[in-house]
Amino acid sequence: MRIFFILISLIAMDAWLTKAMLAQSSAAKGVGPAIQMVPAIKVLPGVSSQPKVVEERSTLPGRSVVPAGAESTLATSATLTTPTNAPAAKPSRSVLLSQAFLKQSFDRRPSVILETLRGFDTGKDSPGDASANAETESEQKDETQMLKDAIGQELRILSRQVTLGQWEAVRGFFWSMEAESVQAAWRHLVQQLSTRPGFRPGQPVPPNRQRAEDHDLGPDDFFGLIDSMPGDMESDDWTKMGVLLRKMLTQGYDPEPILDTLQRGTRRVGGDDPEGRRSAARLLFHSGLETRMLSFIPSQEQAIQEGDAEALNFRAVAFLAKHGQSPDDQHLQAAWSASQAVLDLEQVDEPERLLALQRALKLTHQLPPEVGQSWLEDLFESSPAVGLDVLGLIGSMTAAQREQREADQRLDALVLQSRASELWIRILGDPNGRARHALSLMALNWLSEAEYSLEKDPSKSASPLMQYDMYGNLYYRPKSSATANRPNEPQPIASGDLLKNLPTQPWLQSVEPSIQSRFMEVLAKLHLKVREEESAFPYIEQLARTHPNLAHELANEFVRIWTENHDPNTDKNRRSTYMYIYGYNRNAEGIPLTRSKQVRNLKELTQWVQRLRALPIKGVDEKLLARAFTTCHSVAEVYRLEDIENVFGSADTLEPETLAGMIQTMRSNLATVWRQPDVQKKNQTQRKDQELQAEVFRGYQVAGEVLRKGLQRYPEHWSMALAHACILFDENTYRYELSKDTQFSQRRASAFEQFEKAAASYAKQLPSMAQEDESSEVYDFWFYASLGATDLAGLRDYHQPDGRQVERIREAIQQLPQPASERHLARFANSLSTRISALKAELKHRYLKSGLAIAGDHEKALQARKLFDYYQDLVTEIELEARLDGSAQVGHTEPFGLFVDIRHTKEVERESGGFSKYLQNQNNVGYYYNYGRPTVNYRDDFEEAARETLKEHFEVLSVTFHNEKTGSVGDAQPGWRRTPYAYLLLRALGPEVDMLPSLQMDLDFMDTSGYVVLPVASSHLSLQSEENGQPQRPYRDLTLTQTIDERRSDEGVLVLEIKATARGLVPGIEHLVSFQEEAFDRIRMQDEGVLVRQLDGESEDLAALSERQWLLEFKAKPSLPERPDRFVFPKPSIPVKDAIYLTYRDADLETVGPEILLSGGYGGGGSQWPWILAVVGVALMTAWFLYRQPSTPVLDDATVEINLPDDMTPFQAIAYLRQLKSSRFSEDPAQIELVQEIQQIERDHFGPGRVGGGNLRERVIYWMQRLS
Repeated sequence: MRIFFILISLIAMDAWLTKAMLAQSSAAKGVGPAIQMVPAIKVLPGVSSQPKVVEERSTLPGRSVVPAGAESTLATSATLTTPTNAPAAKPSRSVLLSQAFLKQSFDRRPSVILETLRGFDTGKDSPGDASANAETESEQKDETQMLKDAIGQELRILSRQVTLGQWEAVRGFFWSMEAESVQAAWRHLVQQLSTRPGFRPGQPVPPNRQRAEDHDLGPDDFFGLIDSMPGDMESDDWTKMGVLLRKMLTQGYDPEPILDTLQRGTRRVGGDDPEGRRSAARLLFHSGLETRMLSFIPSQEQAIQEGDAEALNFRAVAFLAKHGQSPDDQHLQAAWSASQAVLDLEQVDEPERLLALQRALKLTHQLPPEVGQSWLEDLFESSPAVGLDVLGLIGSMTAAQREQREADQRLDALVLQSRASELWIRILGDPNGRARHALSLMALNWLSEAEYSLEKDPSKSASPLMQYDMYGNLYYRPKSSATANRPNEPQPIASGDLLKNLPTQPWLQSVEPSIQSRFMEVLAKLHLKVREEESAFPYIEQLARTHPNLAHELANEFVRIWTENHDPNTDKNRRSTYMYIYGYNRNAEGIPLTRSKQVRNLKELTQWVQRLRALPIKGVDEKLLARAFTTCHSVAEVYRLEDIENVFGSADTLEPETLAGMIQTMRSNLATVWRQPDVQKKNQTQRKDQELQAEVFRGYQVAGEVLRKGLQRYPEHWSMALAHACILFDENTYRYELSKDTQFSQRRASAFEQFEKAAASYAKQLPSMAQEDESSEVYDFWFYASLGATDLAGLRDYHQPDGRQVERIREAIQQLPQPASERHLARFANSLSTRISALKAELKHRYLKSGLAIAGDHEKALQARKLFDYYQDLVTEIELEARLDGSAQVGHTEPFGLFVDIRHTKEVERESGGFSKYLQNQNNVGYYYNYGRPTVNYRDDFEEAARETLKEHFEVLSVTFHNEKTGSVGDAQPGWRRTPYAYLLLRALGPEVDMLPSLQMDLDFMDTSGYVVLPVASSHLSLQSEENGQPQRPYRDLTLTQTIDERRSDEGVLVLEIKATARGLVPGIEHLVSFQEEAFDRIRMQDEGVLVRQLDGESEDLAALSERQWLLEFKAKPSLPERPDRFVFPKPSIPVKDAIYLTYRDADLETVGPEILLSGGYGGGGSQWPWILAVVGVALMTAWFLYRQPSTPVLDDATVEINLPDDMTPFQAIAYLRQLKSSRFSEDPAQIELVQEIQQIERDHFGPGRVGGGNLRERVIYWMQRLS
């Protein structure tokens, strides 16, 4: 409550200070008494600021109820002008005030309101201070300037009052103004509050300013603004206030409190007064709350009785809005009834009548035909004159909609126009006079929309297109997603919708004859646009009689559209690649294109060709017809001669260019898609390889037969000779790929001779050709054939080029007469750059090298030359270096190593991003990004190529690559670096090998046409493979590990494992150790060979880290008098980094010295008496034991398990079993089984293929019981 009283006190003080300041200012200026400003009371939210009793409305024109205290302002308004003794030329106060007001800005942003409240609370910019300052300066200014200053101060106070919502004070200010300027001032205030700060009225708000602060008006502010208007509000004023209310609703204000206020009423709007309620309806009409108008307007009966057309129109609008929110036929009927009531009134304003008529016309196609259409029929039949006016109104409504941005609204107008026109013609017959003119103008409305859609509409179908989503579900894509190029540009109507409402034939007959051809053209183009070529053809036929050139263009377009619609290979575009993965419609992908469908397509094409040739126009482009013929085949089907003749008649009736083009298409398909098993499999032809080959040869026979007939009629034409050369070359290449034969080279030479003849024929016919008919095809195909294939798409890296043809092609072009020779060379040179993107990356270098040998330094080949120079620079700045690891004398019994490095300049490494990617297999692991190129298994590709190159003379033991994170290292040559790549372990296959062949590696780089693959090759290396003192391979840091294994001592075999590791290749054992043991003979030695484990990328020499193992078996010499009890390890013959000696102790490895005591028995040897005495002793002990114990009990489980651990490890089990073994005689048969049991446990738990498992505790108990 304290805050409330403080706020009230501050507001009252502000009002008092304002009044005092104005009084002082007026007295100082001598312009009469001050204007009395009514203080506004700003209350806390929830407390109404409106008076409880609505004041009686003023009957004075241009005025509402006079606020308290404003009478003196009205009475003294004359004193606000210039004094009588002032010069007449000086402007009056009212003029200055009006001018200043229209420049004044008002701001009700929340931040400004809060700042103003803070400044007001602290006394900032108090009126008294401003008045004092103005009084001090007044002595130095003239009276006009003083008046302007005073007005400025008043407007600043008014602006703050608007900001603070002191609407009573604002209302008092407007009452103080002259009548002729007050309405303009009030409307300026409304416009200011309706426009976002910083923007002009109507200026769109960009996305980055959408969240900027806007004016904030609550319901009390809104009604205070309305009530502050002193004069009468016009229709435009209610429109602006409705827009402002709509803006408030979008800001989140609840409409219900606003509607409650309207029901109670304010000074100007709402309440019980009929005029106030009508104002409320107008306000709701413009604010988007049309459905709430019904409670503020009279019923339909009362409105009809009072002749209130505006109320009836409001009712109709309200029910249409209800129908928009909740579709209901009763709402449409109510709107129709209200509109008809307006039309039935005897006396009605023309604007209201026009609104009702327009609404009724729009409702005709929403209501049942017996309502809307019947009304129009009755109108046309009963009063044709009125009906004609209605028809004109419909046409004008449609024309007025042309600038309407929303396409749906313009389409509705066209639909209404179409129905009304058809109805008029059906009822009244052929139009004449005014009606004919009206219908003609209405047809132009449709024509205008059709021309606009032809240009702007992106739709390509008259109906929704069937699509599949990513999960295989069927849906229909909208036929048009038409959008305007600019925000304010009208959206085009979908072409399919226009065709559904096109003018009928009787209607078109009413159109002026001079414009009918334009209608025919647009109708044909619209049908072709939505791919309805059959519907377009009748209009083409009509145009052919009067406009043959235009009909010829449309006929060619007709053939193009027919071809697209009958392409059997475009159906896949509507399917999702995902749907088959997840199991939807798996059979759909395998639906084959049947022969019967092709037959239907060809039969239909034959019929259309006949109708097209019957038109009185120039012949349709035969190339388009040939393309139509080739397109309506499956990519897996070879053409048939009878099909060609059925469509075109005899093949020799076609023009030579058309016939040659068809043959070239057949040849191209035979060379590519028709011979590819993948294409056959995809089209479910079920052809085996032999069937496929037979089908391809049949295709060549068909092409040859067509070619033969063509050559009989056009023997000298260059295009036929060129087709003949291409067929010969391709068929020869295909035969050679199937089986190598000796006739290949001869047939290839014949094909090249035919190319040369074709070029000569072209040169002979060139002088009679028009320049636009010139072509470089003969030289292009000849050039492609010299590379290995007549189509760039069919060129492969294994095709052998013929370099001799390059010079012949260049000579053939140079022999043409000038300037034709220059033109043809320019075309050829230009094609080098434009067609390189069609090549595989590995063929670009070959293509440019040969092509530039023909084009030379022609300016059109500049880009190709730059690209080739770039390739050459790359090749000269990158080398593949292969170097031997050690001496060139490698022998053929021991392996040797080969380092492979990529040498390159610093610049190439920097620009290409380095060469570490070639150490990757990008398709095998994880995700790799290859900078726009396909991912490649670079390591596998190099290894495969290297093994293929070396397999004839070398055994490739291993190929080891550096880590993919390996970077480049320095090189001896300045400016160069090397990237360590691989290490090949090789062995020559015989002493005759004296040369290591060149290794090749493909490197890829980005270029202007995508990317290129450039091969780099190493140099050949000379070798010596004879075994003449073969030197050791270089090595260092040798570590030697020797391990004794006595686990086969029961067999009398002592096993020694020797393992050597080194940086470099480990040499043979004869170079490593010397055997000094005299008690044992070596019975077997197994050499595992050298293994390269990895490459040392950190060391300076990048050595290979290798290892080598030997497994040696020894037995004691039989001639020894006693069994040997110790073993001396072989002694290293060369300096080693480390020598390690190991032996097994209970399955663990234990380090020992160079000599070891043996625990097992090896060999026979010595006297037999100790054994005999031992046996006798044991026998005596057994006899004594049997004497004392008549029966020997077997140990039970409880006795055995006393000292055994519950969770027995393999080490414990082996130890227990060895202890049992040592307590038995070696001749005991159970001893052998026990040894096998120990060895089995060792293999299960410690061997290479260890499997573990088994209950070790039970196995030990078994042997303890068995041997007890």
